[in-house]
Amino acid sequence: MDVKKSPIDRRRFLRTAAGCSLVSAWALSACATVPTLRLTSQSGLASQSGLASQFRRVRLGHQEMQAAMGDGDALLLQIDRLTENIYLVRDADGDMLAVGATCTHLGCQVRPAKGFFQCPCHGSTFKFDGDVVRGPAIRPLSRYPLHVTNDHIEIELP
Repeated sequence: MDVKKSPIDRRRFLRTAAGCSLVSAWALSACATVPTLRLTSQSGLASQSGLASQFRRVRLGHQEMQAAMGDGDALLLQIDRLTENIYLVRDADGDMLAVGATCTHLGCQVRPAKGFFQCPCHGSTFKFDGDVVRGPAIRPLSRYPLHVTNDHIEIELP
């Protein structure tokens, strides 16, 4: 009986399959753990000290935000006509911040992980306020002005 040896043995195949399964499970769980809201921006004119200026913003009710965010500390906002997604995050002090989700290294979407943002492509790490903790990114994430009132959160857009 002539038995041909396969180019990969059983042990190597099982290790490779297990590794792929773990990576796939991690990738799916990372995507699944961040709640996402799709929002529509508002545009208008604002008058300050007699000068009129254009503004663009998104408004989110506290109840809607709490329902979407749940017990987590991050909510991904996908806003029409905006080139990047925005994370609405609660920092360690309980303050709300609006931070861009696009890594400043090569443009991958960062993900929240235990109080930080991490880029899945090359490992850059950022604080929740957007500051770089570890490269290869050298510039902070985009920050968006945020105003909190009793019943809503308003984020200013470019």
